[in-house]
Amino acid sequence: MVPRCAAGPVPLRRLSSQIAGGTVGGVGLVDIAAAVANGVHHATGTRLRSLPRTLDAPV
Repeated sequence: MVPRCAAGPVPLRRLSSQIAGGTVGGVGLVDIAAAVANGVHHATGTRLRSLPRTLDAPV
């Protein structure tokens, strides 16, 4: 059994910025890029090792 750990409150502070924030959905884009790269490797046997990938870039 794992013993319980007592943790105190975590202080939070809001920061203001002039830059527009992204959305939570933007985090998933990294996973999509990895899935596409794995799919290309599975289909062609060639690894995509540089970013960003474009249609005119050699494979």
